[in-house]
Amino acid sequence: MTRNESHVLLYIRNHTQNQGIPPTYQEMAHSLNIKSRSNIHRIVTSLVNQGFITKKIGSVRACFLTASGNEYAQQIQK
Repeated sequence: MTRNESHVLLYIRNHTQNQGIPPTYQEMAHSLNIKSRSNIHRIVTSLVNQGFITKKIGSVRACFLTASGNEYAQQIQK
């Protein structure tokens, strides 16, 4: 997992826990200082392919951690 993938995974987890809803791509890009939403899309797609998150089609707030994604986020946050 790349450093940016780890940052996005933790951001999704923390935002969802604190706000009660997953972040948008724009919120992720802004908060993580990533230049474009297309980079976020690439990172999210990689995390989906690795099985750490799932995406709900047709929703702006579409990223949800899987059980393995949540476990991994807990490990790297320590």
